Amino acid sequence: MKFGGELLLIFITIIWGTTFAVLKTALESLSPFSLIAVRFTMATLLGFLIFWKEIKGINKGEIKGGIILGLLLAGGLIFQITGLKYTTAAKGAFLTGLAVIFVPFFDSLVGIKVKRKTIFAVFFAILGTALLSFERDLPYGINYGDFLVLLCALCFAGYIFVLDKIANKGNTYCYTVVQVVVVGVIGWVLALIFDGPPKIGNFTVVLELFYLALFATILSTVLQTIGQKKVSGQRAAIIFTLEPVFGAIFAYLLIGERLTLQQLIGSIVIFTAILYNEVNGELLKLIKKGVFSDR
Repeated sequence: MKFGGELLLIFITIIWGTTFAVLKTALESLSPFSLIAVRFTMATLLGFLIFWKEIKGINKGEIKGGIILGLLLAGGLIFQITGLKYTTAAKGAFLTGLAVIFVPFFDSLVGIKVKRKTIFAVFFAILGTALLSFERDLPYGINYGDFLVLLCALCFAGYIFVLDKIANKGNTYCYTVVQVVVVGVIGWVLALIFDGPPKIGNFTVVLELFYLALFATILSTVLQTIGQKKVSGQRAAIIFTLEPVFGAIFAYLLIGERLTLQQLIGSIVIFTAILYNEVNGELLKLIKKGVFSDR
């Protein structure tokens, strides 16, 4: 299927979009570090249970790659959580979205060409993210929290960049399990240092954590690795700007958060950027081949 990888990545952003509403309610019972610890511990157990046959044949390259991915993922989550204590949610969402800029930058550093259409798509993806994030005037100045969230964006961009380079060099399921183990261990260390042992309040929180562990961690990580075997890191980064779009939609549908006209416009701009980046080249090829000529 020509666009199979892209469809997988879009499906992942839908899953990620649902997590905003789930996380908001789960964080009423658990601290952020405790939530990371429990979520990724559950994901680790599910990973070993589901993929135990593949894990038996794991090699050093898969362990090394999984550790690097796990460190980048943990860094992104930790910098984001910590940064949001010192900056606004709107600025945090926008700055996290800047990962779409850093991925092409990383590619250019290793000699990979960045296409002109990708530059245009990145620009409009950032514009759409700004419209989604800021309902009033853009805030000026960079504070400590903004800097931490920028580090978060760098980590997430690094994750996409590294995965782009190693996805075809190892077993998808081994990469997945190793990285969730790494994030889980880091989560427990931070939770025990800053929060003490996690205390899960009720069964609803358990179900929310199970959803996050199975769908938003194990399933999405596996699908992202499979998708990035077929899709470049630059294209994947642009597709992932759909995450706040679906986040706003599901926040409206699940917990009744307001969905403004400006957010709808921002969503349309992001969709347009992705369609331009994905369809532009293919459409020109079809025209040149005369697919649309009269028969």
